[in-house]
Amino acid sequence: MGLLVNLSPHNTQTIAFWLPFSQKARSFAQACLIRLLGVFLLCLVGCAHQNLYERAIALGSDHGFHPCVLRSHDMAFFALYKPGQGKRLHVYIEGDGHAYISRTQPSQDPTPYTPNALWLALADPSDHPLLYIARPGQFLPLTTYPCSPLYWTSGRMHPNVLKAYTEVLSAFMARHGCQELVLVGFSGGAGICALLAEHRTDVVFLATCAGNLSLSQWTTLCHLTPLYGSLDPLDLAPRLNGLPQRHYIAEEDTVVPPQCIETFCQQTGHPEACIRVPTFSHGSPWHTIWNYDYQAKSSHALKLGS
Repeated sequence: MGLLVNLSPHNTQTIAFWLPFSQKARSFAQACLIRLLGVFLLCLVGCAHQNLYERAIALGSDHGFHPCVLRSHDMAFFALYKPGQGKRLHVYIEGDGHAYISRTQPSQDPTPYTPNALWLALADPSDHPLLYIARPGQFLPLTTYPCSPLYWTSGRMHPNVLKAYTEVLSAFMARHGCQELVLVGFSGGAGICALLAEHRTDVVFLATCAGNLSLSQWTTLCHLTPLYGSLDPLDLAPRLNGLPQRHYIAEEDTVVPPQCIETFCQQTGHPEACIRVPTFSHGSPWHTIWNYDYQAKSSHALKLGS
């Protein structure tokens, strides 16, 4: 119908008819463009996710690790496992990853661009069995393994998350004949490790780096909304008084202020377990200075690795 309209500038009646048609066409075109852009961005996210997943598997394979998915009754975790000797399992739990794209907008994919806990696991020289575990929603496709964004935002240390880690660890240890746990965590993964150590009886050593070990203090110091859906490791820290532990602090950390770790150490009764690392920031290469001695009975004897 629009094709039959006279577009002569002298035909004002025709022009009045044509303009609304053009506005509708423009609106339709804009809507199509927005949808196409959304699809394009989703494709980019999917490609980036696949690349990070493949890279993690390749890194693990280069160091003798095998990929697997650990399932609880309602949650799944990407993991890498390296068989070893003995009944003591070294477990490395990843940080929060790419949880937010801004201070207020959650990410659609929390997979870390730099998996610091994975690098720690890959560099572990011991002959004990080694297990790297990612956080909820990381590395695995959410279409196949659905996960609520709650579990990588305000509920990153939700009781359901702690329960899921407890279930998969207990099942894994039973399947592989392990009886003791060494827990190592980076950033938010450090908080998960602390919570697990506070609730389990088979943990023999706790080690963290740049650990978010006091959620209430962290949100206050960083002017963030409290994580109402999460447990706070600081609340049960006194339970860890008898557990050997070590907590590395990055002196130039602007993500997790050193006070959050020092307060936790004080509450456990092990202020000497805090080790400050000069020139290090939150995402520094921790595996290059990490001390893999998890045998000491007291953190007094532990020193920074070479």
